Amino acid sequence: MAVDVETGEVRVLKSVAGDDVGQCINPAAVEGQIHGGVSAGQGYAPSEAMEYDEGRLTTSSLSEYLIPTSMDIPEVQVKRITAVAEGRADNTRGLRDAYSARTPDEVAACYDSWAPDYETHMSNVGYAHPAVVAAMLARHLPPGDGAILDAGAGTGLLGELLVTLGYSNLTGIDASREMLARAAAKQIYRELHPMIIGGELDFSDDRFAATVGAGVFTEGHAPLSGLDDLIRVTRPGGYLVFSIARNYLEETFDPKQRGLETAGRWRLLDTSKCYNSTPLEGDISARVFVFQVL
Repeated sequence: MAVDVETGEVRVLKSVAGDDVGQCINPAAVEGQIHGGVSAGQGYAPSEAMEYDEGRLTTSSLSEYLIPTSMDIPEVQVKRITAVAEGRADNTRGLRDAYSARTPDEVAACYDSWAPDYETHMSNVGYAHPAVVAAMLARHLPPGDGAILDAGAGTGLLGELLVTLGYSNLTGIDASREMLARAAAKQIYRELHPMIIGGELDFSDDRFAATVGAGVFTEGHAPLSGLDDLIRVTRPGGYLVFSIARNYLEETFDPKQRGLETAGRWRLLDTSKCYNSTPLEGDISARVFVFQVL
């Protein structure tokens, strides 16, 4: 910091923060929290306008001075220490890489390389999305011959649960061909196609009785704009059942949900409670939503 000894003005010249959170699953979320904490600390401490008149504080409340803004604080440099305990597998490496992806091709490449270890890593972190999505679908759509689209099928973890529950007419799509190859080996899907959620899918209107997605709508993965076409390929009266990561819930997903409701495209039927989707390692909170297509 720089201090003007004549006026007492304080300026922050450089700001560096460090974390030792271990294996950081979602670096962007951690950095955002660090930036917010550092900015708040600088605003409340050295940047407050403390003015005195004959020993009496005259700027004791926010009505007497402006709160410092992000423009008054230099960019925070975050130094991260990543550590994996000796003898312990790095189960979240693939998740970290996927969260950092910025294009569909990067996402596909990440999952292509992760495919051989994906199910082992997900088992080790207690991956919960497929079980919650399958349970929420079963609340509303009885098993039968109605076609179900598994959007972001991956290696077929959700598909395996759906087959166990009696759903037999499954179609899966995913950006990663290597993940789909492992899903195909399980012989539980009638169709599997390499497709990217976010554009127009190569399916006719109203084809599916339900569309499901586990772990698809989160940072670095499918954009929420992909919901429009998932609604298109789901028949009126059918269901969309999918998980949403907590960091999407308010700032990103809520406006999208309301927009589709206002447009008369779907209505909310049900939600799960908030749960930790990786309970054995880290904390990625999420919720599963059930919508009916109108």
